[in-house]
Amino acid sequence: MEFVHAGGAAATLVTPPNGSLDGVAQRIVQVVADYYDVELAVVAGVGAAQQLSTPHVIALGCLADNPFIEALYFRWQTLVDRWYPGRGGWVVQVIGSPFRHGEDVLLLGGSDREGVGAAADRLIEQLDRADGGAIPWRLQVQLGAGHLPLPADRIDCLGTAASPVLTPESALPTTPYQSGYTGGSPQDHLLRLGMYGPHADNFHLSRSSQFGLRYLYTGRVEDGERYREVLLEEVRSGALAQLYHYKSLRMFQLWHLSADSPLFDTEEKGEISLAIRTYLLEESGVANIDAIRQAATEEGIFSRHEACDALNLWAGADWLWRQTGDDQWLTDRGVADMYFEAQVGTDVPLTGLTEGYATYLDVYLEWMLLSCPQRIVDDAHIQLWARRVIGLCTNTGQLVVGPQTDESRYPYNLLRKLAYLLADGRYLFVADLRERQLVRGMDRVMQFSAGQSFAGDVAACEPVDAHGWICYPLNERLRRWKAPGIEAASGFDRAVARGGWSVEDDYLAVIGVRSGAKSLPNVGSLAAYERFGQRLITADAVPLFPSCASPWRHSSVSVNINGRGAGMADGAEVLAQRETSGGWMFCFLVEMPGAYSWMRTLYWKASAYVLVIDRVHVPAQEPFTLGVNWRCAGPLEGVEAGLATLALDPHAGVGEGRFFVQVSEQLCLQSESSKYPVLGAPPGTPSTDEVMLHATVDHVGGGEGIEVATLLHAVTGTAEPCYRLSADDEGWVVECAREKFHFDKGVDDTELTVDGPRQEARGPAEQLSSLSTVWELGLSAPVSVWAQSEDGARLAFGSDRGEVVVVDTTGRVAWQAVCADAVTALSFFARDLIVGTESGQVCRFDGRGEVSWRHQCQFRVERPFWPWWFLQTPVVGAVAAGRDPESHRGLVAVGTGSTSLNFLDAQTGDLFADVLSPYGLPDRIRAYVSTESSQLQFLVGHSWLTCGSTVRSWTPVRSRKPLPEIEEGTCFQRSVVAMGRSTDGWDSCGVVDFYVGSLANGLTDQLVLLRHGAVAQITLYDLATGDPVWDEGLGGAPVALSVVPGDSVSSARCYVAEQFGWLVSYDGAGKRVLAAHVARSLSGLHANTNVV
Repeated sequence: MEFVHAGGAAATLVTPPNGSLDGVAQRIVQVVADYYDVELAVVAGVGAAQQLSTPHVIALGCLADNPFIEALYFRWQTLVDRWYPGRGGWVVQVIGSPFRHGEDVLLLGGSDREGVGAAADRLIEQLDRADGGAIPWRLQVQLGAGHLPLPADRIDCLGTAASPVLTPESALPTTPYQSGYTGGSPQDHLLRLGMYGPHADNFHLSRSSQFGLRYLYTGRVEDGERYREVLLEEVRSGALAQLYHYKSLRMFQLWHLSADSPLFDTEEKGEISLAIRTYLLEESGVANIDAIRQAATEEGIFSRHEACDALNLWAGADWLWRQTGDDQWLTDRGVADMYFEAQVGTDVPLTGLTEGYATYLDVYLEWMLLSCPQRIVDDAHIQLWARRVIGLCTNTGQLVVGPQTDESRYPYNLLRKLAYLLADGRYLFVADLRERQLVRGMDRVMQFSAGQSFAGDVAACEPVDAHGWICYPLNERLRRWKAPGIEAASGFDRAVARGGWSVEDDYLAVIGVRSGAKSLPNVGSLAAYERFGQRLITADAVPLFPSCASPWRHSSVSVNINGRGAGMADGAEVLAQRETSGGWMFCFLVEMPGAYSWMRTLYWKASAYVLVIDRVHVPAQEPFTLGVNWRCAGPLEGVEAGLATLALDPHAGVGEGRFFVQVSEQLCLQSESSKYPVLGAPPGTPSTDEVMLHATVDHVGGGEGIEVATLLHAVTGTAEPCYRLSADDEGWVVECAREKFHFDKGVDDTELTVDGPRQEARGPAEQLSSLSTVWELGLSAPVSVWAQSEDGARLAFGSDRGEVVVVDTTGRVAWQAVCADAVTALSFFARDLIVGTESGQVCRFDGRGEVSWRHQCQFRVERPFWPWWFLQTPVVGAVAAGRDPESHRGLVAVGTGSTSLNFLDAQTGDLFADVLSPYGLPDRIRAYVSTESSQLQFLVGHSWLTCGSTVRSWTPVRSRKPLPEIEEGTCFQRSVVAMGRSTDGWDSCGVVDFYVGSLANGLTDQLVLLRHGAVAQITLYDLATGDPVWDEGLGGAPVALSVVPGDSVSSARCYVAEQFGWLVSYDGAGKRVLAAHVARSLSGLHANTNVV
């Protein structure tokens, strides 16, 4: 960079407008004049857009006091602000101007006047009369108070890869994560997680970029060398060429800042620049410019994936323009601008997931900071979006837990950014809440905006305006797209209640509208209720397990109308919201046209209780089951007489405490507990516990409907409830030793009354006959899985201790064996038995129980890249064996916990194909020989761990190799009526089971698929095309399918059993022929022509 050119000044000093650094500037002016006989101009308070008389700039100060440095900061060209480099610290840095081609900036930065003065001293010391008034590229840093000593290197403590091309450092950890916080300033620790990693939590940073940021932070040569080594390794291994589009944005910006460093020789600089340019042209950014341009024409809510691609286009094209001066790159950059301009009016995420409210805003703000930062403060949608994010931050420094939003996610840097950009200390206050989690042992912060602290002169202040009940409006773009039945001013997005900001205060959140993608049946659900610093009512945090996505797994109501379900609601209409009698009342209505209406009234008395009154009206005169469901966070101690008692965490500092859920007496209260592995976590990581309460009642529609109530409250210092719920002729009563509240039944025009004596709702079910025992067999361990041979002559049982027992039809043991660990899958192949285990071993036993071969399934290499799809072992989810009619070769398909299918030679056990099964654990597999083509096919679905309810066919095809190759065939995923389910492969559903074959004599084979999760549905598919023929929505939570072919379509039967006791049957044309509530609960089903 030149100070002097052709005997005149080539640089202008730009100082803060308040004059605080004028003295420092004048010292530089004097030295330059003495050395070069040139006087540099000093200009105060100019921004980057102002044209100066010189090509280069010497900028003094930091983000908070110099508008020119602020513009550099917004373009991600510097880190200097009130936090970095810290009190007394300084930075001397040469930056290629991001605003004008061929110009440079010399930054003399510091967090305070002393630091900037020291940076100027450093520059003056290095000036030389002999250099002609030019200085080379440099990055010199002296860290100030609060930044030394440097933190431990934990960049790889979480493993994971930013690209499908793996490195040894990508390996997932073998032990559970431990916090790196050892004391000191919580703020310094949280901010340095962005600077130092682990890189897996910083979504805009690849591993090399994390080292590049570290170099920018410390200025140490050893950090620069590490950046160089890792970046070259990523280039040469091909990892950079396939970098995930979330992880590449900072690559462009950091390379622009570092490319002229003497750490890189000319050859290396060319090699890296070419690789980054190729990535932009072939992988992300310019490579997808047509798709980005097309997306700019679409309505609805934008996709974060597309938006990150557009960010890469903007940053990458901008970098190439600065490299070449070719205006074509500005034209390409303009496509990204067009894309983001088309999103104006958005203030909610596409998915509706809690973390999306923060990360979508993060991505959108990233573009605004690059392209139009001056518009941020006056943008009403940004202001509203920011308030929505505050609303979803709980008092304990967490986001409302939910799908894709566990305790490690928090918008810490985003909130700091908002505090600066909006000059509003409320956001800084909410950011600082994360320190409460840090001292509890959670120091991870998964976020997009790590790396800049946005520390200015704004002071934190408590958002007192966020107390009470706040209803956030429905976004108009989302309403028109997904909830057009809700009037523009009637709906709501989220409603939040907050008693204050201490950890002891209440916090509640209610969901008011469905999302645009990854949709869940959670409209109207209570997503969070917290008090005493811990969760009481929570939301599903394991979205990849479809059973968790069921309507019966959200804290809302479910209605099973004679076996039918209504699908997902679009949204809720607000009926009332007001402060009354020392509390807040909030009432909303959810309409399911043609099915039912549901009105929920919540009365929240801060620091006391929440009363929930649900009124459901079914117009059809049919039996139905109403379920009021609660997902609880604490361990269940017991359920008795309509009262559930759950323990509070004694380690949370509240002492002895309990959470109580009491339901009105007409409801039957049941509990359900499940455990789910933490996906991608190392062995030893505690499982995620699910505690559900289901309060059910049977009723008959066509009348006035039914009204029920639930009382929620938590106490400390006692094991007994403080409040009790009861009913009288007029309404509901909540009372304690000090007070008594009465709540009338019926609201406005909907006069609901308490139902009379409980009435069992039954359809035309036949009388159940008693069963007699034919034989019994004692086993030494619980049965984990069982199978029956095709001819019915043998049964096989596997246990969780690894035992395998095969018996004949009389119960006599034919043979038994022991595997090394728990048996998870069984399948007969003629008289032989294929066995799969927890560790991923597959064995073939012959008819005498002798081992024919063993195969050990392995993890696929993608595990560090997509760890959330992989279980802790390559556990066998299912096995199926078949014989190819043409070659007579036996083949085995194995679904593994490596989100894959292993195809084996049935004769030898040799692996001949390992294919990705999108996505999760393939645990539903059928071997099928097509009646039309006589080809062997394997049909595969995912039930337990998956994002989608697609069944795929895989066909072995002959090749020149000794063993066949595997080709993916037809996908069965679409619906005639989707019922709110997306049909793009990610529908938050899974496959309960499926049947393949003919439903009636003379008919071609078809496929019957029973799906569960966000939508419960049975669908009949054309086997050849994958087209849906008919489908029906189901009520409840389906658990089993049994198909009985008939002589005709009308005599065929498709039976479905659901968890809460309903049995439903359809004929081959989709006509419902049976609906009966036969038991309180069901877990399985078998049917033939004579008996169910």
